[in-house]
Amino acid sequence: MNGTSNDGTRIDRAALEFYRLQWRLSDVCAFAATFRAPHLDDENTRVAWSSLEGYLHSL
Repeated sequence: MNGTSNDGTRIDRAALEFYRLQWRLSDVCAFAATFRAPHLDDENTRVAWSSLEGYLHSL
């Protein structure tokens, strides 16, 4: 379904959803690379792990 923005620009909803999916999959790949490599168990990796879980539940 297509629509228009406030300024009248046509919005392709399918393209927008595809972009969002591509963004999530790209983040999952980045997280996977982080956790496949040696890494510390610190606050940053715990936040990354939590974010990865969220992405996986959203797919």
